[in-house]
Amino acid sequence: MDELPIETEIKGFLVSTRIKVLAIKGAWGVGKTYTWNRCLEKAKREYPELKEKKYVYVSLFGINSLDDLKADLFSDLIKLEAMAEEGKKVKIKDRMNKLVSFAKDTPFIKNYSRIVERVAFQSIEGVVICIDDIERRGQSLSLRDVMGLISLLKEQRNCHILMLLNDGEEGLEDYRKYREKIVDKEISFSPEASYSADVVFSGSESYLEKLKKYTIKLGINNMRTLKKIDDIVNQVYPKLTQYSHPVKERALQSLALFTWSHYSAESDDTVPDYDYLLQYDPTDGRQTDAQPDDDQLEDFEQKHLQWHGLLANYNYQDTQDFDRTLADIVSTGYIDEQALKREADYLNAYYQSHEASESFTNAMKRINLGFANNQAEIVKGVCESVKQHSQHLSPQQLNRAVVFLREMDENTKADDIIQCYITAHQADDRLFNTSTSWRREDLEKIDAGLKTEFDKIHRQPSKPSSLEEVFEKFKQHSTRLEDNDYFVLARTSERDFQTFFEKNMEEALAHFISFCLAYKPVNTSGNRPIFQAAQATERAQIKQTVTAVLQTLAAQNKLNRLRAKNVGISPRDETAGDAPSPGRT
Repeated sequence: MDELPIETEIKGFLVSTRIKVLAIKGAWGVGKTYTWNRCLEKAKREYPELKEKKYVYVSLFGINSLDDLKADLFSDLIKLEAMAEEGKKVKIKDRMNKLVSFAKDTPFIKNYSRIVERVAFQSIEGVVICIDDIERRGQSLSLRDVMGLISLLKEQRNCHILMLLNDGEEGLEDYRKYREKIVDKEISFSPEASYSADVVFSGSESYLEKLKKYTIKLGINNMRTLKKIDDIVNQVYPKLTQYSHPVKERALQSLALFTWSHYSAESDDTVPDYDYLLQYDPTDGRQTDAQPDDDQLEDFEQKHLQWHGLLANYNYQDTQDFDRTLADIVSTGYIDEQALKREADYLNAYYQSHEASESFTNAMKRINLGFANNQAEIVKGVCESVKQHSQHLSPQQLNRAVVFLREMDENTKADDIIQCYITAHQADDRLFNTSTSWRREDLEKIDAGLKTEFDKIHRQPSKPSSLEEVFEKFKQHSTRLEDNDYFVLARTSERDFQTFFEKNMEEALAHFISFCLAYKPVNTSGNRPIFQAAQATERAQIKQTVTAVLQTLAAQNKLNRLRAKNVGISPRDETAGDAPSPGRT
């Protein structure tokens, strides 16, 4: 890590006889205390004479009186390596013990502790003192008194005093009033984001270099915020190791952004608001539900314009459910592992599908580029793309590749990628139903060999093979029943339907009965129709059987009669014509 200008200044202060009081100003959390400690250790190694000096670090946080400050200065007094010698330690200890004994044994000295403190303070001479948290001092301790003490230590005790100040904080009026007389040099500290990232992300984890890239891009130099980011990423990232690179990369990008917003947006309006990020979509002109007053509208729009530019530069595209799940981890402090896995799975599938489509498009695009004699190369590229990404390609994309290979007289390769595709999709035989998964115009272009292979798979008997299994599938996916499901229902006897209806008490049964009686799907949420033309025969048989069963049940008692009427079925004595005989198989 290169040496910063402030490090040079601190080293100069430590060895200077002219600069006795140095003030360092900087925003809260940028690492002023860390930098002082780091520079002190480096200076001790470079300048042997500094090892003989005494050093004190004192925080004014909660200190309410000058006497308390003086006591802290002495009690925190330490020496470097030379002070570790046992003899010197004993000298100081013996002196203090004798002083305490004398005060206790003297009758007219009532408050011997105050005398001890004052005498102890007299021993502070030639010391390097760092005074921190000046803005957080107790209400009873005035900054004017602190500045007076610093002046005394500088002029009468030959001390070097370093003051660390949070720039922009309130309560520094007396500092500004007396600094010209007391402070020899004042410098500002605003480190580059790269420096802060190098300091905080110093571990050996593989993701840290990528994380640095994101925090540097955001310009985060607050070390406390960076430490929060590091802690959260350290919890989340190990749970994403099995996912693809884009998922893990997005997690790093989002965690850095949302953590920065969570801890910094309230105090810095250049940082995008948390709610703004949760709703962020660059294609949507309305980025938040908050509506400002008319007199604040211009500032509101300007702020959002700046945030939009920042996110565009950060290459943050939009906020998806995966990002919102990460944002919940930041705001709540714990990981909902089930939600994280669900959204990571979904995003991973999306990226894989996108990668597959891009790979396939690029391979097919080369067909029409120029007139070079590169047929073998292009054929190889198309085959490799299909084999590598079969799981994420559509049947229509496969057909394009097969048709091309046939035209190139590569029939063996065409048949090979068809079988590769079938193997990759064994768990989802709906894809092989060309009557439901293909548009009419696509069916006109389908390769004959591909259709033959698909039809072989689709016509094979497949589960579910019983009424109970179809019902369980219906409860999970009422819009995804396949031809084989209708085949099972159409061949279920009235007796089996009746037994099933009598024993089943689930709420879903009413929906299932309506489904069996309907020509159109019960669910009208906009999904494609459940019934297809190829299912018409089975559909008619299902309706006929279930109607007969409900009529039989309705004749048993008044309650069943009411239940049947609720789904539009009247008892046999209220219908015209002969009804089917009960118990037909």
